[in-house]
Amino acid sequence: MATRGVSEWNAFPPLWQILWHLGIAVPPPPFLGFVTLATLSGGLFGPLFAFAVWVLENRRYEGMSGERALWIALIGGAVFGLIMAAYYRHLGRKHRLGSWSAFPAPGLRP
Repeated sequence: MATRGVSEWNAFPPLWQILWHLGIAVPPPPFLGFVTLATLSGGLFGPLFAFAVWVLENRRYEGMSGERALWIALIGGAVFGLIMAAYYRHLGRKHRLGSWSAFPAPGLRP
């Protein structure tokens, strides 16, 4: 992908490196479909974001309810997932990457 102008950070983001290290064979983000990418990135970001907000809010006196943290996870994950999916689909079209199965670097597949 580097020969087509895609940076290594975008081609192999840290979350994907963790998934590959765990043995989960998932194509790099520019090769995933919109819904899959939105679900994967939003589904992992939402709970982490909500937990961070919950920890920071509970340092105050009034604290945060679990229900509010759940809503933050759902909304934050959905927004982040949609933005990341749109960005990576745009990146794939911009660099004309095609499909992962047709990509000419089989040695780099996880």
